[in-house]
Amino acid sequence: MANGYSTNFQSLTGLLGSLGYDMSALTSPGSLYGFGQGQLYGTEYDMYFQPFDVGGYQEAQSSLQQLEENLLSNVSQQFTQQTQDLRQRYGGSMEEIRGQEARAGFVRGAGGRQRATAARVGMQEQESLVRQREQGMQSVQETIGTRLGQLEGTLLDFLGSQAQMALNIKSFDPKEPDEAGFIGTQGSGIGTFNYGDFMSALQGANINIDLGGYGG
Repeated sequence: MANGYSTNFQSLTGLLGSLGYDMSALTSPGSLYGFGQGQLYGTEYDMYFQPFDVGGYQEAQSSLQQLEENLLSNVSQQFTQQTQDLRQRYGGSMEEIRGQEARAGFVRGAGGRQRATAARVGMQEQESLVRQREQGMQSVQETIGTRLGQLEGTLLDFLGSQAQMALNIKSFDPKEPDEAGFIGTQGSGIGTFNYGDFMSALQGANINIDLGGYGG
């Protein structure tokens, strides 16, 4: 949904590009470091360079996007409903004041003062609803941002683990690496990740979001 609180979800190719990689870093990671068919180190170590779970990552990202859309929509819908309820209460108050005026009459100015009081209270309640809506939207944004950081972290972990693996193999291989473009380590990572568990957590009770008074 288009609003100022929607998260910017980068595609895998976009995220890789921002890091200086292309999709080959995920589909044939060993080739970045001289491993594989036609490379300096050949195919002897292919077993150590498994491709990234592109499908799992994209499915998890799609689930996260859908979760954000649902949560933001939930906050907006509840705000709309509560605003409508407020307007109905305000309209009822105005009708009651007019009825009292018609039945018994008010001391001069009393009806106007009651209307002014009802309008002031209604405005305060509306401002409170707006604040609650903003708090709910911000809470969704922060939580989704945290989850997205965890998801994108699996990509960084994978890239780092492949670089570390290449370094480890080269440190024991008798061949002298040429200028094959070995870029060194980028930190060690888990290499693999269970995206099914990640998506289960999104659907379960592991996400507790403060919706600013709206309820989850």
